[in-house]
Amino acid sequence: MAVKAFLASPDRSTVAGLSGSNEAGCWAVIDSSNSNLGRLTHWVKQGSQSAAAYLAKHLKQLDGGNLEDALVALGDFSDHNMEEFLILARKGLLSGSELSDALTRISHQSRFEEVDLSSKRPLFRA
Repeated sequence: MAVKAFLASPDRSTVAGLSGSNEAGCWAVIDSSNSNLGRLTHWVKQGSQSAAAYLAKHLKQLDGGNLEDALVALGDFSDHNMEEFLILARKGLLSGSELSDALTRISHQSRFEEVDLSSKRPLFRA
């Protein structure tokens, strides 16, 4: 029930429900389901600090495509809140290589979504 509440609305109160004696069990529910992990990474991409911290805390338990998706989500999170992203690293939740990997894996949509090339003047004139 705590996982469902957190994935519906990740914030300080719902993330608190994931900690304690059943923390490993809560992560197992998220990690065992691509749908649940996808919902978590969605919230991270949208800028949720609670979701980003929770994902960063469990990042080392992921591999393959799930790790790649998590790094992209954290990279997108850095677009929303670079200061909080760097705090995750300072707290030891992200290693230097994970920090670097996340920053280089920002999704193309996030990186370019606000660029309107039609309004840009050409750099060179013929």
